[in-house]
Amino acid sequence: MLYRIYKDLALPMTGSLAALLEAALSYTQKKQGTLTPFLNWIEKVGKDIEVEDIGKSACQAQGEGEVKILTVHKAKGLEFDVVIVPETGASPRAENRLLSYHYQEGNMQPDKIYWADVAKLFPELTEEGMDRVIEDEKKVLYVAITRAIKAVYILGFERKSKKSFDWFDFIKDKFSCPYKSGKIERREERVGVTLAVTQKVEREDEGYSVKEEREIYSPTDKGVELITGKREESMKLGDLVHKALSRLKWIDKKDPRDLARELSEYARSIYVRKAGDEKLIEEVEKIVYNTLTLKQFQFAFIKRDRDIKLKTEVPVYFKEKKGDVSARIDRLLIEPERITIIDYKTGEEKEDDIDQIMLYKKGMEKIFSGREIKGYLLYVEQGMVRE
Repeated sequence: MLYRIYKDLALPMTGSLAALLEAALSYTQKKQGTLTPFLNWIEKVGKDIEVEDIGKSACQAQGEGEVKILTVHKAKGLEFDVVIVPETGASPRAENRLLSYHYQEGNMQPDKIYWADVAKLFPELTEEGMDRVIEDEKKVLYVAITRAIKAVYILGFERKSKKSFDWFDFIKDKFSCPYKSGKIERREERVGVTLAVTQKVEREDEGYSVKEEREIYSPTDKGVELITGKREESMKLGDLVHKALSRLKWIDKKDPRDLARELSEYARSIYVRKAGDEKLIEEVEKIVYNTLTLKQFQFAFIKRDRDIKLKTEVPVYFKEKKGDVSARIDRLLIEPERITIIDYKTGEEKEDDIDQIMLYKKGMEKIFSGREIKGYLLYVEQGMVRE
């Protein structure tokens, strides 16, 4: 998901963003890669994540310090020569989405608590709650701008219609001269429908500053296609099958029918929103069952007493000649002498499927040098395997 955000927003691959991508990869390999637990984890350990040194950067060569990305709360008590406060145009959130509070003057605890829907009948309650939020916002803003020793840059935008309090308008109203203000120059509009992330590495080589630009690309990117209703249904089915099979560990001593039902139930729990979706879940259960009972492919699902490790939905990132590759392997079997890559496919066989798994093999050869690398394409709807 992070990779797609980087790509779609065409973000330059800075050291900090690369470190975040590396942290996400590490977390996904060790734990279940879902968003909320990852955010909780990164909030706790984020400040301790080290950015890999990729050479002496231009700013370090000039004696300047590193760039730190912190929340305002994390920055309390710290000072920096220059502080940049971005995204100052966001409106404050309500004090509580579900509840509204009423306080007697001077009291720290509320004397009355209302459901938010009921509180809407009393405008003064909503106004009092928003006043408290705004006071808190001002305190947080004060902390942010007083972290700077030499200079602070405030980034925001002017709204056509002011609906509520935000930091940018508050700063603009309160501060004028001698502070300078101006507009950020707009970059030339990008033309085209696909955006590539470019990593820029600056290094010094015999007195010259060299810039190396590498594109990050994914072998599963299909560019732009027109999606018809039938195609959309097929894509939904493929996504659901992948999600169900991503939960599959080993099937030793398990009833394939029960396991297929359990895996499709997981897909239902994260996807089904309307009556028509139930038909897709039925199809998912059927496909998963047929996959688990595919005789020529039992070695991929039965562990027995083998010395083998299993990883599913494995994100892989490696360097290639034409650019850095970001990929995700559906099922990876790691043995002392052999690495087995399994890629699930829905729909018909395509010409570029082989190229995709050969690229995966190339990445695994870099990571597990010296081991035999085998790759399999498993076409789950047809029950067909390609080695």
